[in-house]
Amino acid sequence: MPTPVLVILIAVAALVIFVFGFTYYAYSVSFKRKRRPIDLVKDLGIEIAGGVDLKGLADELRKLPFEEVKITSHDGLTLVGRYYSVEKGAPVHILCHGYNSSPVHDFCASVDMNLEAGHNVLLIYQRAHGRSEGRSLTFGYKESRDVSSWVDYIIEREGDGVEILLAGVSMGAATVIIASALDLPSNVKCVVADCPYSTAKEEIMLTAKRMGFPPRLVYPFVRLGGAIFAGFDPDLASPVEAARASKLPVLLIHGEEDSFVPKYMSDAIYAAHTGVMEYHVFEGADHGMSCLVDPERYHAICAEFASRYIGRAKAEMPNTANTTENK
Repeated sequence: MPTPVLVILIAVAALVIFVFGFTYYAYSVSFKRKRRPIDLVKDLGIEIAGGVDLKGLADELRKLPFEEVKITSHDGLTLVGRYYSVEKGAPVHILCHGYNSSPVHDFCASVDMNLEAGHNVLLIYQRAHGRSEGRSLTFGYKESRDVSSWVDYIIEREGDGVEILLAGVSMGAATVIIASALDLPSNVKCVVADCPYSTAKEEIMLTAKRMGFPPRLVYPFVRLGGAIFAGFDPDLASPVEAARASKLPVLLIHGEEDSFVPKYMSDAIYAAHTGVMEYHVFEGADHGMSCLVDPERYHAICAEFASRYIGRAKAEMPNTANTTENK
């Protein structure tokens, strides 16, 4: 018969093994790099104006000439981007893709719009995605510092007077909002954020609920996994908090039928932002689909917003209250 002390030791060991094992599982599901084909484009079953599907647009984007560019992140990772150059010194759009996605997938319907406006485009592979190094993503926390490094690269490449717009979809949208609260160079003029989550914590807990886990019990394991294996605290990946500190004009876009990052998360960001923010909602659009559901309206909104801050002499923008929401 085992002694009481041995029983206690076995129980403690079993508990430690469970906690460590479930913590690593939570990290793997939430933050660990997923091995998948680079530039994979999902078949969404959606036709865009003119009958062009997403894969067709991605094929067209792949045909465009680009330069593969690289930088080193603040923590030593090699980060890779696709640079589409129209003219030396022209404004540059830095585009950040979403969670476990790719720049070719997320921006194949919008790159042409920027190039036709005479702007250069940098599609970045976020850390732990595609051609960039890294074993862990961080829901925009470390990625925002990566964006700051890409900004420095663009200024060095294009000159001190270059104007820069930051844009992103989903986790990329969260990334650029968090980046907007950093001490960025004045070259960065504005931000476009399409379907961001309010906080990493809220999105992770919502996903846990969808997977059948009790969110409040699971999240501490996710947070511990982030700290141990990804080197960050998920609580710090908060676009809502960044929106309170951001001094850049922000264009916020969200699909009303978003089933992955609900619209109320953008509502929270809109309510928190104390500077200049314009908010547009697209009826009938699921997650990241606003550009495909109504491309004409989407492109017109983005072009008009960018024209206010990029490409011509502009007066200093006042730090006023949020603008009204538009549908």
